[in-house]
Amino acid sequence: MEKIINIDTAENLKKLIIDRLIIDIVIKENKNQLIKDLNSNNFVEKVIPNNNGFMVHIKNNKYYPEIFEIVKNY
Repeated sequence: MEKIINIDTAENLKKLIIDRLIIDIVIKENKNQLIKDLNSNNFVEKVIPNNNGFMVHIKNNKYYPEIFEIVKNY
């Protein structure tokens, strides 16, 4: 049985798969402040805490370098 999950142009459907990015960050100190700093950026979709740090979902993979600019301060 087939199920339609989304209808859009091929280009827009590809963006849903390709553009988004999830980054796993491991941090021991200042975790809450880093989460706060990441969440203050409009390109961060959500931050999900896990055992050793958190996962950052960004809206577009072009912001990948900007995540590292923020994280390097920690």
